[in-house]
Amino acid sequence: MREIRLFVPQPLQSGELVELPPEVARHVRQVLRLREGAEVVLFDGRGGEFVAHVQTAGRTSVRARVGQHRAIERESPLGITLLPTGLVLLQPDLGTAIVYLFIFATIAFLAEVRLRYLAGAAVAGLASLPLFWHALKDYQRSRLLVFLNPNIDPLGAGYTIIQSKIAIGSGRFFGKGWMSGTQSQLNFLAERHTDFIFSVWGEEWGFLGSFFLVVMYAILIIMILRVATLSRDIFGRLLAAGVAALIFFHAFINIAMNIGMSPVVGLPLTFMSYGGSSLVINMAAIGIVLNIARQK
Repeated sequence: MREIRLFVPQPLQSGELVELPPEVARHVRQVLRLREGAEVVLFDGRGGEFVAHVQTAGRTSVRARVGQHRAIERESPLGITLLPTGLVLLQPDLGTAIVYLFIFATIAFLAEVRLRYLAGAAVAGLASLPLFWHALKDYQRSRLLVFLNPNIDPLGAGYTIIQSKIAIGSGRFFGKGWMSGTQSQLNFLAERHTDFIFSVWGEEWGFLGSFFLVVMYAILIIMILRVATLSRDIFGRLLAAGVAALIFFHAFINIAMNIGMSPVVGLPLTFMSYGGSSLVINMAAIGIVLNIARQK
């Protein structure tokens, strides 16, 4: 028989009688249809799993007697994340590797991982920065240096970001109009269809159009977070939050690097940059969120 695992937010102790949260109780009654005496596994999200037995399963509440604590045997989420991150770094693709770590940190925080673990990981990351610097390729180091001062190499590594800021600034408030941007149409702006698509948008549609685009991203992210909040399943909640983190990080870093507030990395602007694989992945992610919303 399949093991039934339920998540409860509060810490558990052996022997206590706990009342399951309303969303969990509703799931027990309507979906699992458990009766008195049924055995379930309660997971408290803080490193504890307990075998419990349902005592009462009424129409308004479900109570369970917490039994013996058992050790959790599962793969390390951090290890599972570091494996693809390391492979992506070998390509090398620093931007995508950072995206993996950001999504992991977001999900770990929302899963209520103890803060000392997250703080320890952050301290370890900061301590490894000198090693990280020596492991970078020459062009990656140049990108970090020109981020601090693009004028140290205005015709080389700093050229693209200088032209990007010129394009966005020349758009002013209302922009130059569709297909009327000089920086983009006269090929002063490199990678204008992928990494620097926002510069093209800002030049042609100005501050007003750029503000509209940022608001659209904010609305999309807020709607996904609302789906995560309303989800009665902890896995669906964390999955939807991970999709929100994915879209937020791509949009934030791409726009920031276009206006000179972030080093240049190869991250596309979600639903804007040219690229089939990015579009397919993002559409699939939105489809997963819609499925989570349908199950709430």
